[in-house]
Amino acid sequence: MAVLVDTLHVPPGERFECWHEAASKIFFPLQVERSQREPFFGRVLGHRLGPVQAFRVSGDPNTCIRTPRGIGQGDPEELQLHLVRKGTCRVSQQDRASELVPGDLTTQDSSRPYTIDIDEPFELIVFNFPKYLLGPHADRISARTAMRIAGDSGLAARVGPFLTGLLDGLDEGSIAESD
Repeated sequence: MAVLVDTLHVPPGERFECWHEAASKIFFPLQVERSQREPFFGRVLGHRLGPVQAFRVSGDPNTCIRTPRGIGQGDPEELQLHLVRKGTCRVSQQDRASELVPGDLTTQDSSRPYTIDIDEPFELIVFNFPKYLLGPHADRISARTAMRIAGDSGLAARVGPFLTGLLDGLDEGSIAESD
């Protein structure tokens, strides 16, 4: 397990700025806005499974915005799969928007502007997949980003626990990372 950022190890007045900088380095250039004024908490644990990256992201309310300027500064050409573990969030990309609750899944495309707005303490599991791995499926997935995949039935009800178990195994070391 790699702790990529933990703001509890930063002086309170510097925590949000640390979070903002770390998010843009860990993922890709993002604009991050805070929803509260008190000291901020944010933590990211990260793992690598070959070309796929897996993250456990937790923190206080904030809004992450992928802007055209950020895309111009750097685009890894990835599709992200998000699983909400705690809290609720609103996601939007292109003309699509959804509200997500624990157990729900959604996708985001790093090559297009998007917003993730979280109003309460949260935990997300995020998998970053390079688009080249997905081949012709990448375009189909990109056309459906920011859409809620309900976690209480169907495929998401099976995939969510699998992804959680995979990340738990990576966190505790019972599943090995690979380069």
